[in-house]
Amino acid sequence: MPLSRRAFLSGCAALPVSLQFAQLAKAELSIGNGVLTTVSDGHLTLPGSFVFETMPWDELAPLLQNAGISEATLKPDCNVSLYRDGDKTVLFDVGSGPDFQPSAGKLLEGLELAGVAPEDITHVIFTHAHPDHIWGLLDDLTNLCFMTQPI
Repeated sequence: MPLSRRAFLSGCAALPVSLQFAQLAKAELSIGNGVLTTVSDGHLTLPGSFVFETMPWDELAPLLQNAGISEATLKPDCNVSLYRDGDKTVLFDVGSGPDFQPSAGKLLEGLELAGVAPEDITHVIFTHAHPDHIWGLLDDLTNLCFMTQPI
């Protein structure tokens, strides 16, 4: 079934609804002998134009209004993944760190909610080098925030 423009716009408008509820939440899924946990790093605050600028306003405006979403500001969640199997505690990305945006850089609180201390992390895997994925590696004194073992 082909994706219509209206369906695409509806999906795009609905996505930020969930993003407006940024919080230190976590979700878990059993995989193999371990558990994959989604850990919050807070949320970003972005101008609505970041997403909505190229969309046809006459179609988008009613969708945003019906969903109660402001076209001015979006607050997408920043999450990282954590895999634990008893031997290894693997963190995928290290979040944005405290200096990226005031609403982000909450990974240590998210890990605490998951029952994990920074020194419990045995491995860190970087998925890509965007600031909201790597700037949490060092503290303000350029010390590593996570002690890891070589792979």
